[in-house]
Amino acid sequence: IRADETITQATIIDGVQITAGNADLNGIFSDQTGGGAYIFTGAPSFIDCTFHGNAAEFGGAVLVDNANPTFTDCIFENNLGEFGGAIYVYNMSSPVLERITVTGNDAELGGGIYSTQSTPTIINSIFRGNTATLGGAAYDSNEAAPEYTNCIFQGNSAELGGAFYCNTTSTGAVINCSIQGNLASVEGGGV
Repeated sequence: IRADETITQATIIDGVQITAGNADLNGIFSDQTGGGAYIFTGAPSFIDCTFHGNAAEFGGAVLVDNANPTFTDCIFENNLGEFGGAIYVYNMSSPVLERITVTGNDAELGGGIYSTQSTPTIINSIFRGNTATLGGAAYDSNEAAPEYTNCIFQGNSAELGGAFYCNTTSTGAVINCSIQGNLASVEGGGV
């Protein structure tokens, strides 16, 4: 799926399964983006969708670029990316992700979600069993300011930051979240 500025929140994508999408057209991760969906300046609404087994260098399942989509009651499972196993958010994007389940995804940075220069809002969501070198569930960098509210981070793993890895230029908030049973092989089991 590709969404651009002509796609507004009035565009509803409901109950769709996106499986085995591969943005890797020229070999192993050749700078390809959004294995299942690439959202550029658009604002579609995804409801009750499943992203399973997709792959891309940036955003194994979804890449959000200067866009404001919403994802409600969606599942992101077993996706693979170099940056953002499931989701990559950047370039002034402000997506809203509510009641999503992010499980079993893998990346070098941000097994579940990678945020940079963006302000995603994540509400009532579950990040479980994701893996990465840095930030098993989430990796926040370069002035990212995500807000996680009422979320569960459980059983994620990484070398650094089992649940979260935040670099020095990122800010954000973790409000009323449960961070339990995450593992870091070097340091920062939770954060």
